Amino acid sequence: MARAEVLELLGPPESSSDRGEGDRYYLGPSDSALPLDGAWLVLRFGGDGCVTEWTTTSD
Repeated sequence: MARAEVLELLGPPESSSDRGEGDRYYLGPSDSALPLDGAWLVLRFGGDGCVTEWTTTSD
């Protein structure tokens, strides 16, 4: 999926990095033991502007 398609579906990311850390989208509260944690979708894009990797994480 191309970055333009991601932006159309999800809007702009909460944070973005040119250092390979990916674009982060907030999903909501995490299911972890600490209710203050947030769940995030992280997308990484290749040189062609298409998603090459995705993961979910919490902070």
